[in-house]
Order: sequence, then structure tokens, then C-alpha cells
Amino acid sequence: MKTLEELLYYCEEPEPVGAVLLTGEWGCGKTYLIDNELKASLKDKACLIRISLFGITTIDGIHMAVKQAWISEYNRDKKWKSVAEKAQQGKEFVGKLEFLPEWVRGIATTDWQAFIEITNTIEEKPVILVFDDLERCKIKIVDLLGAINDYSENKKIKTIIIADEEKILNRENDKKDYSDFKEKIIFQTIKLESNYDEIIDNIILQYQETEKGYLEFIKTNTHVIKQIFYESEYNNIRTAKALLSSFERVYGEWRKTTISTTRLENVLYSYSAIYFANKANAYKKTSYGYYDHKEIRE
Repeated sequence: MKTLEELLYYCEEPEPVGAVLLTGEWGCGKTYLIDNELKASLKDKACLIRISLFGITTIDGIHMAVKQAWISEYNRDKKWKSVAEKAQQGKEFVGKLEFLPEWVRGIATTDWQAFIEITNTIEEKPVILVFDDLERCKIKIVDLLGAINDYSENKKIKTIIIADEEKILNRENDKKDYSDFKEKIIFQTIKLESNYDEIIDNIILQYQETEKGYLEFIKTNTHVIKQIFYESEYNNIRTAKALLSSFERVYGEWRKTTISTTRLENVLYSYSAIYFANKANAYKKTSYGYYDHKEIRE
């Protein structure tokens, strides 16, 4: 099966037995696959909620991020009023219970989100919870996997974890705990082998231009971007997306001149080569100055 088909099979399975791990190198398109292809395939069938663990330092921070994302998804169809009313009623009720300590009543009446219960469905649609950037989270791996397992096992929410597993296994402090706990929580590991040509085509197709004519120019010269993408050996989809946005400024300034846009293909090649080399930390200054695109290519 293809990666997307495997993920869809899991999302549509009635009684999954654990979480799924989607692994692959940084920038290979894991998040893109979830946010675009999987989300489109599950449209009107399920509620896909993705939370980035990047930089989160506490378990409470994870739960808060999940709750806020869940509420946002619930509100997508303009149901905010009913959620807010329910929370408000809970606040007022708890605030009037005099037998509770004052500090408890105070918290209850200020933190209305405490009255929102995270469930495994929203309007009868199953919730698919995606935890992204596992290897970038600052929480101890055992505690982190335990928190994720609470959603998967206890709350019965279908859970997908996105990570570059090699990064975790290369960390001495984490690899043993990760290996021990992984088999208790993750029942299937899917490694993404990306079709970069197709991903780049889709990124360009979905690009929202601000400079008139830029998208058509990029479509005509897609081969240039792909060539640099592979020649650089820095296969990072985020960098390819950032390149499109960055070069649009060059295109905008170029159009203000009288120079023919036909020469822009060469400029795009040089600009892309330098852009990718810089991201890969390969664009170095020597006694002769900086490398030009020909030296990078060689």
C-alpha cells in the first residue's frame, strides 16, 4: 500500500489498537502529506486536528494545545455560541458552590475551557489527532509518550505521531526509553518515501501569487527548481516552499525594469542554487569570495 492508503486505512478502522507513527527525514513532506492529501481524503468524513509539539515543555502545555485545537475545530462550523454558553453556565454554577474552597471557585470561573470535554468525535465525525514534531518536543520521552497514550488508549482517539525517528534513536538519553515504550503505544510504523516531483508540483499548483504572472513563470520553470532540489542533496520541502516566496520578490523587482523575463530562468537557477546551499550550510566564503552557482553545481 502507499503511505496515504495506509493512513486512510487506520483512520477508517473501527477499533484501532494504538497509535500510528509516520516517520521520515526532516523536510521529506510528512506534515505536507497530513495537511493536504490526508485531510482532503478525509473531508466530510473525519475531523483532522494537528498539534505541533515543537518547543512545548510541559504535559499541561500539550493538553492545553490539544484542547485549544479541538475547540477551534468544533467552532469551524460556527458553533462557538453553544460552546461558550455551555462553558458560561458551568462557570456560574461552580462559582456559586459555597462549600468549595474559594481558590477552586476562582479558577473555575476564570478558566472556562476547563468545562470543555475532549471527545473522540465532533458532530458524529471521528477525531483524528496528529502530534507533529515529536523529536523537537522538550519533554522527557517517557512522559511525552505517556501523555499521547492517554488520548489514544484512554480517550479512544485515533492518533497519528509524526517524527524523524532516527533523530530520537541517535540521542543517548532517549533511545532506550523510546524503544521500550514505543511498542506499548505505537502498533504500526510507516516510513514515508516521498515522491518529490509530485510534491513540488502540488506546492506550485497551490501557491498564491502576489505578483501578477509569477505563478505562470514558476510553472514554466518548474524543472529549474526540481533540478536544484536534487543537485543540492538537501531534499527539504520547506526550503522549496520558502524559495518560491523569496524569489517572488526578485520577480517583482525584475518586472519593474525593461529587461526581458526570458533571462530570469538563469537568475532563478543561480538564486535557487545559492538558497539551497545556504540552507545546507554549504555556501561558504573563501579567499576568493563566495562560491557562485557553477562551483556549487560542480
